[in-house]
Amino acid sequence: MLLCSDLVQLEWADDRGVFRRTAAILEEINPSGALLLLDMDEVPRRSHPVLLSPGGYAGRARQCLVSGGGVRIEIAFDPGFRWSVEEYRPRHSFDPQTLVHSA
Repeated sequence: MLLCSDLVQLEWADDRGVFRRTAAILEEINPSGALLLLDMDEVPRRSHPVLLSPGGYAGRARQCLVSGGGVRIEIAFDPGFRWSVEEYRPRHSFDPQTLVHSA
């Protein structure tokens, strides 16, 4: 898992089949999913397939939480789509496993 800050594109089609695309802030990414922050009213429902670029990661919204800073969306990548740092490294990223605790 990486904690990060990068601007990405989120794409989906709504219930009427209208194509939607918005910029989102990528806050966290791991092999099976990502956490995004959006500043918009209409967000993908769990039933809507989504595409996260760069990388072209297909998935679905697992959870949406409205907060004062916008909407946080947890994306679960579809089987066959797994993120790796070798494929895509967010511009600003931090691996919390690199912290060393001294005794």
